[in-house]
Formats: sequence, structure tokens, C-alpha cells
Amino acid sequence: MGMVVDSISYHKIGSPPDVDTDFPEAVRDAIYYDYLVGEWGRENVAHVTTLGTIQAKKAIDAAAKNYRISVAEATAAKKLLPDKIDGTLADLLASNSEVSAQFDRLKERNPRWEDALKAAVQLEGHVNQYGVHAGAVIISNDSLVNHSPVRWNRQGERMDMVLQYTYQECEALGLIKYDFLGLDTLGILQDAVRYVLDSNDGEGPNLVALAEGDMDDERVYREISSPLTRLACSSLARRITCVNCCAL
Repeated sequence: MGMVVDSISYHKIGSPPDVDTDFPEAVRDAIYYDYLVGEWGRENVAHVTTLGTIQAKKAIDAAAKNYRISVAEATAAKKLLPDKIDGTLADLLASNSEVSAQFDRLKERNPRWEDALKAAVQLEGHVNQYGVHAGAVIISNDSLVNHSPVRWNRQGERMDMVLQYTYQECEALGLIKYDFLGLDTLGILQDAVRYVLDSNDGEGPNLVALAEGDMDDERVYREISSPLTRLACSSLARRITCVNCCAL
């Protein structure tokens, strides 16, 4: 396209580039199992682990249970916290005098909160669960067991290999992360093309010609910019709503 793309210069962004490829959600599994695993081998393709950490409210729950504080009291204590905490629970108690005073009153009514709150502060941020990254895949030219400890994750009748390192740790090992994402929006567009073909006896637009052709069609821009056509970003609403797109 004649454009200079500088965002892949990892010396500026601090990490190696990854490779993003998007597919309709319906074919994502076929891409992974039939193509990637089939092409590179079962031990050369793996998902990536994600780590879940204990958040402030969960830490209060766990600490209260350990110190035999009632569920009702723990629920009341969690309601003292704002919906979003900037920093840690310790930061909040140190910087917000109102919240700190409310917890002081809890300690006066039940001295067990003194130690429970200290325990909650210590628990927050610790890893308490692991999962699988939604789109990240590591591909190697040799078996990935040579690079990372692995675990096997059951997906229906299949067993997927998952590296027990996060993608940041994989990057530190020199492995490149590929993002294979299934997008509902692409499926909607695919369905739209099929509906056009079905309703016109198989006749429809030449998609290759459209992609390579004139991108400055005034009618298209006019229709998209009209209030009758509403587009919702797939990453936010995961849908596209077209009220009047027949002219397209």
C-alpha cells in the first residue's frame, strides 16, 4: 500500500511483534485443528496460559472466612469499597480517609477484622487460578515441550496442549505469539454475501473486484453516514445493526 508501518518496531514498544489473523467464529476451530495442528504437528502448536489474581473483594471474602467472620459482615465490608480501585487495597486504605474510617468502625464492632484486613491486603494480587488465552497460539518448528512446561486442556473430545507460561514469558523465550481470533462481525458479513447470492440465483458481487476496485464510491459513503444506518463496534457490542442497508 506504500505505507510505512513502524508499530512493529519492537525496540520502541518494548516487546516483539505478534501476528493477528481474524476469521469468522464458525471456522476458528477448523483453522486451529485442521490447519495449524495438521500442518505443524500436535506438539508444535499450543495455547497460552493466563493467570487470574485475587482482587480486593475476593481477598476480603477469603480473609473473613478464615477468621470466622460471618458472610453478612463480609458482604457489608465489601460494600465499603468503590466499584473501581485505583491501585491496591492497601493504597485505598492509606489514601481514602472515609473508607479507612469505616473499616476502623468494623474493627471496633468485631476485633477479628484487625487481622482479617491485614490478611486481605497480603492475599490481594496473588495468583489463584489459571485459564487459556482467548486467541493466543504459539507455533514452533520443534516440539514446544523443549521450551516450556505444558498441561493438557480438554476441549470436548480433544486434548489441547497449553504452555504453562504467559505470553509475556513466551516472548522472553523468543517465541512469537499468533492471535487467531474468531470474529462475529466476519460471520455476519459472510452471511450477508450468502443471502445476496441466494436471493439472486447465485449472482452477486465479485468480492475480489470490490476489494481491488474503487474505494471512493459516494453512494456507499452517503449511506454509511446517514442516520438510518447504525454500526456498533464488534469489540463493544459484538453485533452490527443495519436498519436500511438495501441500497448497498
